[in-house]
Amino acid sequence: MAEFISSKTITKRKPDSCIWCGEPIARGESCLEVVSAEDGEIGTCYWHPECDDACQKMMQRDRTWGEPFEPYEFARGTNLCKHDYRIMQQQQPNEAKNP
Repeated sequence: MAEFISSKTITKRKPDSCIWCGEPIARGESCLEVVSAEDGEIGTCYWHPECDDACQKMMQRDRTWGEPFEPYEFARGTNLCKHDYRIMQQQQPNEAKNP
């Protein structure tokens, strides 16, 4: 399990990807920077604010604080995996929202 070190809101100087959804975080965009350590390695990941909110809601709902998740698995700003989100959009194109 990764050990949390720090988090802060930053403005990106270089483009990157959101660890939650895999979508780009553009240069100049505001995002959450999270630093953690695992197996002696320190790593940094970046989150869209809405993806961090979705993750927090999911972990609170499921009581899975600190549990690992598959990077880039979720649709941006939701706690639905991309596959389920696409199906939901096809069934109800104007109502695909966070459950």
